[in-house]
Amino acid sequence: MSSQTFSFDEIPAPPTGPELMSAINEPLPPYLVRLVHLMDRIERREQPARATPLPDAVPAFDPVVRRKF
Repeated sequence: MSSQTFSFDEIPAPPTGPELMSAINEPLPPYLVRLVHLMDRIERREQPARATPLPDAVPAFDPVVRRKF
């Protein structure tokens, strides 16, 4: 089995100009849209729950708060 190496000069360049713009403007196929939504839901589920701040939690450096105490 022969191993083949490539240099950066042999790698095809990405499309430019009108080819690139037409590829960008095409809508995604439905299966990819569903996949992206599924991955987003999984990612949100894996994030730890954020603690909600208490309603009376105010920064101590606020001068208005200091006058009230």
